[in-house]
Amino acid sequence: MNQLCYNMFEMILNKLDGLEFEVIKITLICNKSSFIKRVSKDIKNNLREKEALDAGLNRIPLYENMNTIKIDTSDISISETADKIIEIIKNDTIK
Repeated sequence: MNQLCYNMFEMILNKLDGLEFEVIKITLICNKSSFIKRVSKDIKNNLREKEALDAGLNRIPLYENMNTIKIDTSDISISETADKIIEIIKNDTIK
């Protein structure tokens, strides 16, 4: 896991100190063409800067190497993504 992601996890977990919970690490990934399409749309709508495209493309391999459950969102809707997350959580809590 790269340092930035590790720091984000630690920051979130520190806020939950004292609570009983189980961490299920899930990473949402997509293929390069989907990423380019999505970020380009955000740039066109002034939601992101142009630099976000190259920076994001450079980070794709980092997400693939993380020790997490991966959900490929390339060809699925937000609702389908949420359903997959719910299913992962349900299956994990059954164990």
